Amino acid sequence: MVCIVYISLLIYIILERKGKKPAWQLPAMLLLYAVVYGYVVFYRVRYNRPFAILVPFWSYYRVIRMGLCSPAWWLAREIIQNILLYIPLGMVLACAFRKRRLLYPLLTSILLSFLTEIIQYYTRTGIAEFDDIFNNILGCLAGSLIILATWKRIYRKEKIPGNIPEEETI
Repeated sequence: MVCIVYISLLIYIILERKGKKPAWQLPAMLLLYAVVYGYVVFYRVRYNRPFAILVPFWSYYRVIRMGLCSPAWWLAREIIQNILLYIPLGMVLACAFRKRRLLYPLLTSILLSFLTEIIQYYTRTGIAEFDDIFNNILGCLAGSLIILATWKRIYRKEKIPGNIPEEETI
């Protein structure tokens, strides 16, 4: 999904550079992300009671302490999956918000992660964890930085002043 969103947004940036910005592409990417996100996050086996782990960075500690060769390898996989899940959102939000390419994706990821953890706790479809919120924020920021770097690279090829207006930078 990350590759599909990145390629689509790369086309979006190139078309925007040529003045042919498609109005449907960002909403379509957000809809695709919402469907995949809802399926991945909420279509799980329900627990008998709500679970919450609010100890910060407990999964990192356990992975570092026990290593990847131990039964804690699934924690490393969960960390990576949580980061990867939010990279497409960061990419789309970085294209959608012109003035604050990192601030608005950061705030959106904090809000969405927090709401997701609350919903998972009350619906018992997952474990509410501080680490998930942190990993999701990392993923969203990584996606935003990928798009920002791509944007700079595409617009850097032309040395004409005014390619990237002042309000569109970080």
